[in-house]
Amino acid sequence: MSKERNPEIYLDCDGVILSREPFENEIQKVGIDNWSEHIVRRLADVAAHKTWLTTWGESEITQLEKNFGLAETLANYRLSRSSGCRGFGSSHLLDWKLELIDRDQKDNLRPFVWIDDNIDDEMRAKVESKFDAKQPHLLLSPETRFGLQPEHLDAVEEFVKNHQQNTLAN
Repeated sequence: MSKERNPEIYLDCDGVILSREPFENEIQKVGIDNWSEHIVRRLADVAAHKTWLTTWGESEITQLEKNFGLAETLANYRLSRSSGCRGFGSSHLLDWKLELIDRDQKDNLRPFVWIDDNIDDEMRAKVESKFDAKQPHLLLSPETRFGLQPEHLDAVEEFVKNHQQNTLAN
């Protein structure tokens, strides 16, 4: 029996898709933030499953997805902060996201990309300690002001290309 192991992309919204100064190709606006249609379309074309991992509510993401005007949604909304466990003892603002990624990976282990403008050295160290070398992953932290740029998507596309596979499940 084979189990799909194509990569997962966990995707933040603010500072990643929406930014003050996105890649200057076909810029669109939502409120005070903007997005690049070029970047959104290119991300949509990456052959990986995508999941929103953001504090945005489902209705806000649904409206944003409509604004994108894509034939299909950019990413699924199935992991939310309300299912996260960031409590008073949390030491990093992304701990709840890491916990959700960990839970999701335990359900279906596969290579993953996590894109969030708040990933810093501390969070990188936490990810490295949680996921060993057998668990391929790519962490990208775009500059909040600019969001995703073509070079980030180059890295995502290369990672996905190198990790698409079907493997035998034990």
